[in-house]
Amino acid sequence: MIQTQKLTSLAFALHDGRYKDEKELSHDQKSQAVKKLPDLLEYLSYMFYFHGIMVGPLTFFNDYIAFIEEKDVTNKSEQSSMKHPTADLNKLVVKKLLVATACCLGMMLLPGLFFNPEKLNSPDFYSWSFAYKVLFILGAMTIAKQKYYFAWKLADAVNNAAGFGFSGYDQHGSPQWDLTDNVDIWGVEMSTSLKVNIDSWNKKTLLWLRRLVYDRAPMQKTLSVFTCSAFWHGFYPGYYVTFGTGALMTVVARQVRRNIRPWFQRSVYSRLIYDCITFIATRLANSYICFPFLILEFYSCINMYKSIYFFYHVLTLASYLCFYVMTSSRSRPNPTVFNRGQLQTADQSQLQTGTAKENSDSNLPQDPIKQD
Repeated sequence: MIQTQKLTSLAFALHDGRYKDEKELSHDQKSQAVKKLPDLLEYLSYMFYFHGIMVGPLTFFNDYIAFIEEKDVTNKSEQSSMKHPTADLNKLVVKKLLVATACCLGMMLLPGLFFNPEKLNSPDFYSWSFAYKVLFILGAMTIAKQKYYFAWKLADAVNNAAGFGFSGYDQHGSPQWDLTDNVDIWGVEMSTSLKVNIDSWNKKTLLWLRRLVYDRAPMQKTLSVFTCSAFWHGFYPGYYVTFGTGALMTVVARQVRRNIRPWFQRSVYSRLIYDCITFIATRLANSYICFPFLILEFYSCINMYKSIYFFYHVLTLASYLCFYVMTSSRSRPNPTVFNRGQLQTADQSQLQTGTAKENSDSNLPQDPIKQD
């Protein structure tokens, strides 16, 4: 999967750099464009470097070459008076390793205590109440994510230990080693919007999809991204159920944030209420969307959704219809005003016609009978 990302990203970068007019490229595409065809050593080194061969994360060709040629740290540190980027690198690597260790322990210990993901779609699951099913899905998916946290944080630490991952300085002058950071655990678990939740998960894959699909798709960009992501993962039906549901909820979540959020920004308390509601809704939506990713089989996914009454699908579709009706009513012209305008126009035209007729009648000769 990582090799597919590297190969396709390099292919598009070469296409942008060698065959497209520079005026047609965005600023991001210009920064990633590759104008010179890599030689065999550069290509194989990029595709199979040891600290990114297993779980990645994806790195783009220009970033990797800058690391190999030591331009990533040298150029950015020379342009700044801040301390050298590698000054506290060892401490940062240790912190990331500790986070990875904690996630590993959670992955191994928590399923034996409660919310074991293996009980999803089990006979016991279908015997539980609706509320406990929803709660169990939420807890099981939280535990299931620990293995991804562990792998990505470990990979990030390994890349940083190799000297790869420096992206510049923040506004406080601290070195940032997040070029190979693939997940924001806090953003995933504590976000108050589905967009932030998605943006915090598998960040390099999201960047790959944005650069290769979203920025280039002529239409239906969101649907194109989710379809490509499902196809990239494989052919298990559960992947397509997850990404199809995710695409629908992402579209509706944008409408909710655009239309509902402004009503809660009038005071601190209303904003707090909105954040609490959206936090719970986002956590439930994330687990509701993602559990087919573990189940994989189509009918098993449908049976699980059926056991909880497709409740989030129903809420999502109902919200979509409400926003559609609201949008249609806003864009529809007011028939009363329109008809009144027509009447006013008609009255004015009739008045003008009558006046013109009177004027024309005054120019006619008098009735000869009356003259007599």
